[in-house]
Amino acid sequence: MLGHETHSFSPMATTLETFESSMTLAGQYEGGASPLDAPLEIARARADELRWEVFQGLMTFASPGGPAPKEVYEVLRQRLLADLRAVMPIDIVALMLHGAMVADGYDNCEGDLLAHVREIVGEDAVVGAVLDSHAHLGPAMVANADLLIATKEYPHTDFRERSEELLELCARALVGRVKPTSSVFDCRMIDKYHTPREPMRSFVDKLERLERENDDVLSISLIHSFPWSDTPVMGSRVLVITDDARDKGERLAEELGRELFALRGQLAEPWLPLDEALAQADAAPPGPVVLADAADNPGGGAPCDATFILRALVDGSRTDVAIGRFYDPTSVAAIITAGEGSSLRVAIGGRLSDLSGEPVELDVEVMKILRAGEAGAGDAAPMPGDVAWIRSGSIDLIIGDFQGQTFFTSEFERFGIDLAAKRLIVVKSSQHFYDSFAQLTASILYVDTPAVLTQDVTALPYRRVTRPKWPFDPDPFDER
Repeated sequence: MLGHETHSFSPMATTLETFESSMTLAGQYEGGASPLDAPLEIARARADELRWEVFQGLMTFASPGGPAPKEVYEVLRQRLLADLRAVMPIDIVALMLHGAMVADGYDNCEGDLLAHVREIVGEDAVVGAVLDSHAHLGPAMVANADLLIATKEYPHTDFRERSEELLELCARALVGRVKPTSSVFDCRMIDKYHTPREPMRSFVDKLERLERENDDVLSISLIHSFPWSDTPVMGSRVLVITDDARDKGERLAEELGRELFALRGQLAEPWLPLDEALAQADAAPPGPVVLADAADNPGGGAPCDATFILRALVDGSRTDVAIGRFYDPTSVAAIITAGEGSSLRVAIGGRLSDLSGEPVELDVEVMKILRAGEAGAGDAAPMPGDVAWIRSGSIDLIIGDFQGQTFFTSEFERFGIDLAAKRLIVVKSSQHFYDSFAQLTASILYVDTPAVLTQDVTALPYRRVTRPKWPFDPDPFDER
């Protein structure tokens, strides 16, 4: 496993320490820490049945951030390839990749990695990878892998299903029962694709139906791509893998790609300007309203310390609010020093980027502190760092000394915060929060601010993206 989602305009550095502190699974890892380890877990589970001997190589995955220095990627590549050479000869290489890693000198790290893997194992071995759907599908990836299978759902709730699919097809390909043949269509667009909602729900259902109804269609993936990567391979693509039926795959990939292009701009909930989002929240039915601080989502490389929404809530004297989690080690250190039950004045956020806004100074009461390794109430996982619940008036804030987007309501509930009693809940996430928070309320709004992950990608200073491409070009298929 080697994964990173690269935000070309993020101020967050990506170093070897980023990988080590995010997730590096050393030794003979037992599995279970993350859905990302599903290929390893499944391979081991099927080892006796299929008479496989399973070897584990480097497994590391870093939090999103800026491009990695050249030497960082090359060190990780060298480690992974050394592990592979040590167990040669090999029949199947199964990789968990994000797919959107960019490093200095490498536009498509996964394409480079797969080329090196193929050089080591030769043409007879089966090489496959599971991808996050926000991958970039570079030509070297397709040329050097037999099977590339991306998550179909966003939020990505189907890593295990896709891993099972990958290993089953790898096993069939190894003994010659299928001959995977890849066909790719460039949709010439970038967009956001929220699969729980229409029209994306029906589009994904159609992909799964086509797989079921056509014996010679092994897998169909929509590669969303990651719009904030300034690389020539950025852009949405449809990948159809057939059983030695290239003509059919080419036709189907183009049919699906053009169908998707016709739906551009309609495939996700709109990101609302802050004033409009607050107005819609005021008009919502009684009960909690979730505001997704999507432009400050650390899961996309944002600093997680933007203060635009917090400033509006404070200036508007909003009540019954929960907001978090802010990344602010400086303030967390002061809060821990003060201790639970103390009162102090702190400056929240606005430290890491010109696109984070200004720090917001607040008089706060320290309600509860959880140190690294503590879980808090309920069935929440232990905290990887220090985190605190502070209160200013009737605004409850969660603040920590580590980055990470909000996935679950337990982010707040571990402290004993009753989310059902809140009017506004602000989460620093773009979409991965959805499954958990949708069980609490149907009132969910996505907010756009001038932060690092702003929705208006046409305003970003791209230099290397391949054109024509929507929304930069109104009709990229116009050949005139």
